[in-house]
Amino acid sequence: MALIALCAGASSPNDEIPGVLEAGGHDWCLVAPEDLAGELRERPVSALLVDLESVPGRRAPGWLEGAARSFPSLALAVIVSVRDLGALHAVGRSGVDHLLLREECGDGIFARALRAVLADSVAGSVVRAVSPQLARAPLSYVRAALDWVHRTPDADGFARALGWSRPHLSRRLRAAGLPPTGHLLTWSRLLHAGAWLADPGRSGESVSRQLGYANGSTFRRALRHFVGLRPSAVATGGGLSVVLDAFLEATALPRRFAEPLRVA
Repeated sequence: MALIALCAGASSPNDEIPGVLEAGGHDWCLVAPEDLAGELRERPVSALLVDLESVPGRRAPGWLEGAARSFPSLALAVIVSVRDLGALHAVGRSGVDHLLLREECGDGIFARALRAVLADSVAGSVVRAVSPQLARAPLSYVRAALDWVHRTPDADGFARALGWSRPHLSRRLRAAGLPPTGHLLTWSRLLHAGAWLADPGRSGESVSRQLGYANGSTFRRALRHFVGLRPSAVATGGGLSVVLDAFLEATALPRRFAEPLRVA
C-alpha cells in the first residue's frame, strides 16, 4: 500500500512497471525529473524507482544526485543499461544504494527494484527493528499502518482494510503490546516524520503537509505529545531512531538493537 514515485519516460518500453506496483497493492505516481524535488518535498512518497534508460535527455542525471543528497532517507533504486557508460558513471557518483543493471537482472528487474526499495524504506527499517518482538500477524499490522501513511488517517477505514472492526483490531494490537488503532496510525506518521525531518531537502512545515496535518502547529503538538520533542530536536537528535525509541517506550516492546537506525 505504499506510495511509490516512478521516474520514467512516458514512451518507456517498460510498461510492466505499473503492473508490478499494482500487483503488490501499491499506489504510485509518475514524476518528471524536473518536478522530482518538489514532489519529494510535498508528497508522502515512501520510495523512488528510476528507469533511467527511458528518461529522454537525462543521461547525466544531476537531478538524481540532488535527490539523493537532499532526501537521504528516501529509498531509491535506479535501473540503467550497462551499455550507457556515461549514465552508469553518473549514477555511481550519486550515492544511490540500489543500482540495477538491466542486462544482468532481466525480466524481473522491476520486481527486484521494488523489493529493494520497500526493504530500505522507513516502513522496512521500522519493521526490521520491531520484528524480533512481534508475532507475524501484529507485525503485518505495523507494516500496514506504516504503508498507510500517504492515505487519510482514518482508523475505521484502516481496520476495515485489514478485515476487522476498529475495536477488534485495537484489542489484537493491545494483546501484542502495541497501541490501539488510532494511536498506531499516529505513530506511523510520526515515525516517518522522524526520518524525513533529518533530510536537508525538507522542513518541519513541508513534513507536516506531507503527513496530512491541518497545519504545522497541529503537527508540532502531536510530536511533543507522543515523542516529547520539537521537530528541530528530532532532526538533530537522531531522526527516526529517536522517534522509534519513544514508540518502544510507549509500548511493551523492548529495544533490542544498539546501533543507530539507518534509513536508505
